[in-house]
Amino acid sequence: MQGCTNAAVTGCHGAVLHIISHFYLGIRVKYKVCGWLFVGITIACQSRRLITLKKGKGLMKAIASLLMVLVIFVISSPVQAVEPGAEMFAAATGGKLAEMKQLVLDGAPVDNANAQGRTPIMAAAFYGNLRVVQFLLAEGADITAVDNQKMTVLMLAAQSGNPDLIQLLVANGADIKAKNKSGQTAMVVAKMFGHSAVVTALEQLSDLGGETAGDKNSKKK
Repeated sequence: MQGCTNAAVTGCHGAVLHIISHFYLGIRVKYKVCGWLFVGITIACQSRRLITLKKGKGLMKAIASLLMVLVIFVISSPVQAVEPGAEMFAAATGGKLAEMKQLVLDGAPVDNANAQGRTPIMAAAFYGNLRVVQFLLAEGADITAVDNQKMTVLMLAAQSGNPDLIQLLVANGADIKAKNKSGQTAMVVAKMFGHSAVVTALEQLSDLGGETAGDKNSKKK
């Protein structure tokens, strides 16, 4: 019974982190000061939780949780609306497939990166927009792209909680073993956010030994 309770708490905590990160991204795009204020409030709440815990494993887990929140807030820096290609990013994050198709038809580059090194497919993956990701892949978007923090398309998709998106990306060559600057894989990211379905999908794909983009490139040589 205790194990079930702990699992439920972990899942709820992951869901809260996901909601917090999305809300934080939304407000920081237009209101940077408010965004950082929200981060401060989040840290304060987590710190209060630490004070109520006794020393031991519980305290260490709480500290680790707080650190993970900080890492995600830093790594998941949002797209700035003033940057070139902002319309592509807006369509990608909003899941606006028709708008995305028109932009590409009008000549918009699919791999144009913003100041954080994010490309439209990375933005679409973060928000779990499967159809937009499918379209961008068909248009030749780089699935091996990484941002300034070495976050991959697959890692960002792991935060969305969409296992179908994970399967799509791996089938198209996404590297399951890749790590970001914090040494985290897509699996670690999925576990941090409590996305059990994504974790299961990644475990199954790992067991199958799915071919990565790096493997495919090696064969071509």
